[in-house]
Amino acid sequence: MRNDFRGKAVLITGGTKGIGLATGLAFGREGAHLYLTHKWGSADEEEVRRAFADAGAPEPTLIQADASVDEDTLRIFEQIKAAEGQLEVFVSNVCVVQITPDPESYSKRALLKSLEYSTWPLVAYLQHAKKILGRLPRYAIGVSSDGPAHFYEGYEMVAVAKAVMETLGRYLVRHLAGDPLGAGQRRVTARISASTWSAPAT
Repeated sequence: MRNDFRGKAVLITGGTKGIGLATGLAFGREGAHLYLTHKWGSADEEEVRRAFADAGAPEPTLIQADASVDEDTLRIFEQIKAAEGQLEVFVSNVCVVQITPDPESYSKRALLKSLEYSTWPLVAYLQHAKKILGRLPRYAIGVSSDGPAHFYEGYEMVAVAKAVMETLGRYLVRHLAGDPLGAGQRRVTARISASTWSAPAT
């Protein structure tokens, strides 16, 4: 991946906290114009802007949006099209956790909600990018986990959803790499941070 993103647009869902914010700051330090989404009331926008200023990065565009709502996604891409024309990088980072501490708490609703937020946006946002911008971003990144050293009790539904996302990501690499409406001569990739789940010793 290139290190000079001056004049390039980068979109990160759930980009105002945690891994999303850290990723945004990393791109911002390389000159990218960040579009960071967050749900209503979930972010201190001034604090986020201050973090970018402290990092010497361009001021980000903060967008209140729900990653599972198509109307919100369309609005994001229309805004990017009007301001930028194209999108260089898309990072699917948003994750909604449905806590299931034991098998009795498993439910179809919890699984589907996890898939809706933690899996499907990787696909839906790329579909909207192609439809509205006319081409895919150069890079598509699906954030799966914060590494094999971490284990979270009750996160089974998230683990399933992220495993599905990783599988879809691998198929997207295969299907989109030669897409004539992709990024011209540039190679389109979907980079997935694979999660390794291990239960703590008992």
